Amino acid sequence: MKKLLLIALLLLAPATAYADQTINTLGAGSAVSNTDLFPAYQGANPATTPTAAQVKAYSNISPGYVASNWYVPINEAASSIGQGVTSSTIYCKFGIINQKVTISALAIGINTAGSSNVQLAVYSSVNGKPGSLLSNTANIANNVTGAVSGALGANKQVGPGGANGDAALWFCANTNDSTMTPVISGFNALSGAAYVGSSTLSDILNGTGGTSIGGVSCSGANCNGGSSTFNTWPASLAGSTWTIINSNTTGNPVPIVGFKVQSVP
Repeated sequence: MKKLLLIALLLLAPATAYADQTINTLGAGSAVSNTDLFPAYQGANPATTPTAAQVKAYSNISPGYVASNWYVPINEAASSIGQGVTSSTIYCKFGIINQKVTISALAIGINTAGSSNVQLAVYSSVNGKPGSLLSNTANIANNVTGAVSGALGANKQVGPGGANGDAALWFCANTNDSTMTPVISGFNALSGAAYVGSSTLSDILNGTGGTSIGGVSCSGANCNGGSSTFNTWPASLAGSTWTIINSNTTGNPVPIVGFKVQSVP
């Protein structure tokens, strides 16, 4: 009887020792590589063992990026004409780059020419809004129509596992005059209600114009650091007081910002 009791205690010991642990409290393992295998259980054992590369292939929602090509972030589709911008105001739109790439330049489309310059920037995402400045362009003349672009001050590797930023990014614009009309996303539902959100329910769902958030903006003291003066990009926009751009009430001046892939990854 004593032997049976001892055996029972030994069998129960491992389960008892780890009963209060979850996968989050176990010791850290090594990073998964493209050759590592991990179990993926189906309806019954044995488990399958897909590679990280196979999982990545199923999780991607783009066919991949090609060096020297221009792209818009994932969340853009059709485009339309926006309203005129307000000078020295930072307009930001959320976008996703879901594979690791190095980007070297940014671009926008101009429908109505301005009278001076526009600058573009890319920020990280912190708590659902723009965070740290990754890089920005110098002046880009906005007194023309069509697509215009400018090189970033420094190339940045972004996307999952990127050295400088992950997949969640904010693409921003600031102009030195109030006459330019940018090309904007025609599908504001993706970049607005799905990503930006609002504390005002009618911004998300209403009976007149549906989902209509184009992005966010800040100006002056509402921007972190207290200024949105043209050519002075804050090092961080985290903590800014943001205005939700609701097209039903304010129009949508938030431009689509494209990016150029320098290299992959």
